[in-house]
Amino acid sequence: MSRSIPAPLSLLLFVLAVVAGCAGPPPAPDTGGDTARARAEPVIGPDHLGYLFLEIGTGRVVAGHRADEGFIPASTVKLITAAGARGALAPDLRFVTRLCMGRVLDAQGRLTGDLILVGGGDPTLDMDDLLTLAERARGAGLRGVTGRLLLDDALLPPTGPIAPRQPPDAAYNPPLSALMVAEGARRLEWRREGAATQAWFVPEAHGHGPDEGDDPDEAAARAAREGAATGHRWLPVTAPSLATGRLFRRMLGDLGLEVSEVARAPGAGCPVELARVESAPRDSVLAEMLATSSNPMAELVGLATDRARGGTGTAIAAAARGTVDWLRAAVPGVTWRGLRLPNHSGLDAGARVSPRQMAGLLAHAYRADARAKADRGTAARPFPALLAAGGWDKSLRGRLASPETALRVWAKTGTMHFGIALAGYLYAGDGRVLAFAIDAHDPALRAAYDPVAADPPAAVEARAAAWDAAARRAIDAILIEQARGLHAVEG
Repeated sequence: MSRSIPAPLSLLLFVLAVVAGCAGPPPAPDTGGDTARARAEPVIGPDHLGYLFLEIGTGRVVAGHRADEGFIPASTVKLITAAGARGALAPDLRFVTRLCMGRVLDAQGRLTGDLILVGGGDPTLDMDDLLTLAERARGAGLRGVTGRLLLDDALLPPTGPIAPRQPPDAAYNPPLSALMVAEGARRLEWRREGAATQAWFVPEAHGHGPDEGDDPDEAAARAAREGAATGHRWLPVTAPSLATGRLFRRMLGDLGLEVSEVARAPGAGCPVELARVESAPRDSVLAEMLATSSNPMAELVGLATDRARGGTGTAIAAAARGTVDWLRAAVPGVTWRGLRLPNHSGLDAGARVSPRQMAGLLAHAYRADARAKADRGTAARPFPALLAAGGWDKSLRGRLASPETALRVWAKTGTMHFGIALAGYLYAGDGRVLAFAIDAHDPALRAAYDPVAADPPAAVEARAAAWDAAARRAIDAILIEQARGLHAVEG
């Protein structure tokens, strides 16, 4: 017979032994100090930690500490996003991007009029999809176009950045649209020769202008400030629909199909479909979103879920409020008081989710698989199988590789400076499955970090990274100790 360790005290003493450092918490970030000293300072104590282990089959709480306190969830919010999507989107759903035209081709394959690229809000739309559309258009007989390339992004008109208080030039915080490619990111590449710096974007911007933030001189000046003689930096595209359209126009041109100009035309529709590309089915999209922890993918999934529930699917905050309403209705056994969900990606230091709320959501998602099979006769991919395997792959490759946790923990990581989380499932080895959520945060240090987040001094960044690493060690220690307790045999 196996047993668990319900009392948090011994667990916390073990954690403190692992991550002990100086007697008090680290000072607030400053602009000076010794980097080595900063790395030695973090202490992750009981006041920073919260966790809950919940046996799904019985609903029994196996262990917990500060389980009802709201913690910074970071990217573990994407678990809520995925569970909500599975509750609203059909398993065979595919996001569709279409290339259309106002009239049929003439006998020579020429289109007298405009092409229309119609966005379906595909979170996985990438370069290969655009090339596929261009090749399929030529394969369908298109040989010339007299008009423009119109961009119908009415499903999701361009938004601002995901999180306005996050750095606006961070690739993980781009604007969104129904026609964004490669998660709204591109690379600034540079090469310095003597006093001159050559800089360019990949993909290259065709049609520079203030609407896309593509001033080549500014790009060169920025690259020169980076310091290294050669290198690259990921940046967000500021006008995602136009950037996608200009890139597609270039791909058409590479095939000899010249288009005069590119313009947004929300609501242009699809009178005649010429070609299309489709995403993988729902669960494959969700697995990719969780594996890459992509913020734009999570927000596009959240907005699609909002549309499926009857919302507009155009406003991040409103869609997140809809998800909170869904949680209250779908998981009534959990108290959702104190939950703060500004978006679907976790990219907001003001978000708050308690360990009990997250574990309750995970238990619901696990049980929902069985209900779906009973209702439809076929099973969706088990929710734990969407996650990373301990000690094996994705964000847990090389982490939690001890015998108690390797391939027995399936979880999602969350990382934000001074807010670290891990949530998922622990297989006990005797048929029991536990949903768990473990969080570590320091809201005061996070608040001190926010004003310099756009360009933090090296010492500040080193201190934050050291705190994050200590928090991960504390979280892993709790999980490993709990897993050992599950496998211990009572005398």
